[in-house]
Amino acid sequence: MAHSNKEFPTSAQFCWYTLQALHARGQALSNSEIEHFIAEALSVPDEVRRRPHGSGLRTEFGYRAAWARTVLRMKGLIDIVARSAWRLTPAGAALRSEAECKHVLRRESPPPV
Repeated sequence: MAHSNKEFPTSAQFCWYTLQALHARGQALSNSEIEHFIAEALSVPDEVRRRPHGSGLRTEFGYRAAWARTVLRMKGLIDIVARSAWRLTPAGAALRSEAECKHVLRRESPPPV
């Protein structure tokens, strides 16, 4: 089932608020802790957060948040420290605005080594 993009935060917002969650707490956070922070910060209603993604067990909100974490990891802004636990890298901690975050996200990533 397709969902209206207006109901969910943008990809940039998912990325920025993931960084904000990690910065605010100053420690590694789990997927669910990050998702809770994003939902609270952006006042995402529970009924939107609970909508399923496809026919699986994952929610659309969780799916989009997971993609944001993947993009942030690929850009070198966060690291995974344990299964489903994330922390800021120095590059991620240095970002100070959503506009700056968007700029970094638009830059081409270096090829894998």
